[in-house]
Amino acid sequence: MKPVEARPSDPRLPDPAGAGRAPRGPMHPESLSIIVVNWNGGALVPDLLAALNAQTLPTFQLVWVDNASTDDSAARTRTYPLRPGIAWTEVALASNRGVAGGRTAGIAAATGSVLGFLDVDAEPAPTWAAEAVRCMEARPEAGVLASWVVFPDGRLNGFGAYLDGWGHGRDDGFMATPGTTAAPAPHASPTGYAMGCGMVLRARVARALELDPAPIKWHDDSEVALQARAVGGEVWREPSLVVVHKKGHSDAALAREAGSPSGRRAPTESTERIERWYLAERARARLLLKYAPWPIVAANGARDAWTALRSLRQPEVAWALARAHAWNARHLPSALRYRRRWATAVGWSVAGPPAGGQRRPHAHDQRPDEEA
Repeated sequence: MKPVEARPSDPRLPDPAGAGRAPRGPMHPESLSIIVVNWNGGALVPDLLAALNAQTLPTFQLVWVDNASTDDSAARTRTYPLRPGIAWTEVALASNRGVAGGRTAGIAAATGSVLGFLDVDAEPAPTWAAEAVRCMEARPEAGVLASWVVFPDGRLNGFGAYLDGWGHGRDDGFMATPGTTAAPAPHASPTGYAMGCGMVLRARVARALELDPAPIKWHDDSEVALQARAVGGEVWREPSLVVVHKKGHSDAALAREAGSPSGRRAPTESTERIERWYLAERARARLLLKYAPWPIVAANGARDAWTALRSLRQPEVAWALARAHAWNARHLPSALRYRRRWATAVGWSVAGPPAGGQRRPHAHDQRPDEEA
């Protein structure tokens, strides 16, 4: 493989305090394993691998998990010229296990003492890998770190996240412009949970987790935080971990693969939004079933029933919510198995919005009949 020159810093990236500092402390070969779970992201592969070639960390392991892609992803990744110092490990899954299932397979193949999660539609800043190792070494109490994640236009995707009382995920600073009052300050601090894209974990914490593959997508990241605290790892956000995240390329396709009725006809912007919300709602309800006190689970059921009744003039919305609860009823035994193993240890601590952050809900947590 021929070496690829590191690219200059991307002007789209913010420069939060601490970004770009040289890593301190012992940097052992493959002290970091970067895990990428790919599903039909072939067109995005070159940008991600170019960004990994540009990392200032001399050596690391790249664990590439393919979730039974049907496009040219495998050919693109196998022929891409990775620079020396990147140890390639490929995990080819026979079926699509979703985000959590793919990451579990990646954790099993990882050799580093620090693990980093990246989505195929991400581009980490050149110092991201080195900062992942440095920040973990500098913060021994942390089991999970959240990155400063921005969209290509420079607005924040989020800097840490939290759950509201009903289990909705809220990315702190979502859609805010860095440097404005709506954006969180770029300082290290505890947070509720880390967004999956750009998440960094201590390997011993990651290997103690039992991530649920059933929801396909969404709330895999909040589950990591709930379980990580139970096994002794705090969750922090670090501004020197900078990642550019393009909007999820797989959302609509995953919704159609889930077998929903509206996914079997030609998609429109409206139907794709409904299907994204359907997947998010079924994942949220399952999270409550696994970890929340029973009174909250019951109250959520009543609240969702009322929401469905109020949405009868838009039957697609009511039907999506009904399907989400029907799916959870069919998968209740496995949810209860997680509850028996984890609920007592995890508890249900809901982190409110961090100081200085945006309160705007994430798009996939809004009802499709509401403004985005």
